[in-house]
Amino acid sequence: MRHPLRTASIVAIALLAAGPAFAQIDLAGEWAGTFHEDLPHRGGMRLADYTGLPLNEAGWRKGHSWDEAARSTRERQCIPHVGTYAMRGPATIRFQKVIDPVTGQMEAYSLHGSYGRPRTIWMDGRPHPSDLAPHSWTGFSTGRWERNTLVVTTTHIKTGWLQRNGAPTSDLATMSEHFIRHGNYLMLVSIVKDPVFLDEPFIRTTNFVLSPSATANAWGNCGPAQIIDELGGRPKGSVPHYLPGVTAHVEEFLKYAGVPAEGARGGAATTYPEYQTRLRQAVDSDITRVWMGAPRASRVGRADRGPATDTVRVLPVQGDVYLVAGAGGNIAVQVGEEGILLVDTGAAGQAERVLAAIRQLSTQPIRFILNTHAHPDHVGGNERLARAGRSTDGGREIDSPGPGALILAHEAVLFAMGAPAAKPGAAGELGVADPDAEFSRWLEEQEQIERDGAARSENGRAAVGRG
Repeated sequence: MRHPLRTASIVAIALLAAGPAFAQIDLAGEWAGTFHEDLPHRGGMRLADYTGLPLNEAGWRKGHSWDEAARSTRERQCIPHVGTYAMRGPATIRFQKVIDPVTGQMEAYSLHGSYGRPRTIWMDGRPHPSDLAPHSWTGFSTGRWERNTLVVTTTHIKTGWLQRNGAPTSDLATMSEHFIRHGNYLMLVSIVKDPVFLDEPFIRTTNFVLSPSATANAWGNCGPAQIIDELGGRPKGSVPHYLPGVTAHVEEFLKYAGVPAEGARGGAATTYPEYQTRLRQAVDSDITRVWMGAPRASRVGRADRGPATDTVRVLPVQGDVYLVAGAGGNIAVQVGEEGILLVDTGAAGQAERVLAAIRQLSTQPIRFILNTHAHPDHVGGNERLARAGRSTDGGREIDSPGPGALILAHEAVLFAMGAPAAKPGAAGELGVADPDAEFSRWLEEQEQIERDGAARSENGRAAVGRG
C-alpha cells in the first residue's frame, strides 16, 4: 500500500512542474516617488557635485563646463528628461499595458512620467535595432521577466546626464533596469554603463508607492507657447558654459559641502566605502591643480569605446535615403531614377568599400556630391567616387575618362582644398591643408569685408549729411 503522504507529495511536485514557478507581477498603475533616498540629489543639484559618481576624466571635464543657464536657452527649454535620469524626477510615473487588439496578448508597457517623453518597453521579444539607428531621449527598451522582476534593457539613448548638474552620459551609454514590486511598493535598480564618460557602471535605486489618485499629467508638456526668452542681457548667440580653469562654482560647492576637491571630482574609487579613509586625508586646497591639472589614468581602453572596424555598413533611413557608416564621416545616399546624390564621401582609404556599398543600392551613376566639411574623413573619397559617376545623362559610361559627378561645397571648403600649403595625400589624391585654419582664415576675410563695407556705408551717410 502506497503511503498517503508520499502520494500527496508526488502530486504536489507534478502540479508545480506543470505550471510556472513564479507568476508575473502586474506593474500597471500610477506610482509616486517616495524620495527616501538621495533627497538632496533629487530636489536640486549643486554644480561640481560629482561625489560618488564613477566619472572618468572625460566625464568630469565635460561636467565641469556645464552652466545651468543652458537649460534656459530657447533651443533647450523643451528638452525632456533623458532616459538615464527620467525616473529620478519629482513626479509620478504611470505603467500602462499595450494590448494587441487581435490576439489580446500584451505587447508592451507604456511608461510615462517624470518630465520625460512617453516610453515604450517592448515585451514581445523583438531585437534592438542597429547601432546606426537614430537615438532618442527615451531610447529603445525591451523587457523580460526574471522570476518576479521585470528586467529592462535600453539602448539608443541620446547624449544626456546622470544628474541635473551636467554629470554626463554619451550616446554610447546603455542602461539596464530591474523593477521589483513588493505589494504597494515598487523598487527600481538602474545600472548605467558608458564607455565614454564612466570608469565603472553607475548603480542607484529609486522607490515608488502605488498612488491611484496621483496627478495624471505629472510629466508636463512644452511647446511654442511655453518657450520664453530667459537669458536677457547676454550677447546674441551666447552659449552658457564654464571654461577650463574657471573654478568659482567648484569652490562654492566645496565650501558648502566641506568635501575635498579630489572627492568632489568623483571617480570609480570614490564609490567604494574604503575611500572614506583617503577622504579624511585629502586636504588639498589647490582646486585648480586638482580639477584642471594632470590627467588621471582611466581604465577605459580604446577597445571599450566601441568596435574599430573597416567594415562599411548601410542603414535604410527613409524611402530611397540611406546612411553609409564606417568610412570616416557618415555618408548620406539618396537613390533616384536618374542617379545618386551623396552627402560627403568618407576617407580616401575606404572609397572602394563605399562604392561597393552604393552599388548594392543602385547601378545608377553618382550625379552629385555635396561636401559639408573639408576634413579628410568627409572629402577623402571625392576623387574616386566622382570618377565613378557622371554629371549628365549621356555621353559617357560609368568609370570612363572625363569629368565625373558634380561636386558642390561651400567656397570655404574649396579654399581649404586648394590652399597653396596643401600637402598631397592629406585627403586622398586631392590634398588638404589644415581645414580648420583655412576656414578660420576665410571667416576672418569675410568679417573684414563686412567691416569695410559698413565703414564705406557710414562714410557715405556722413558725406550725404555734410552735403
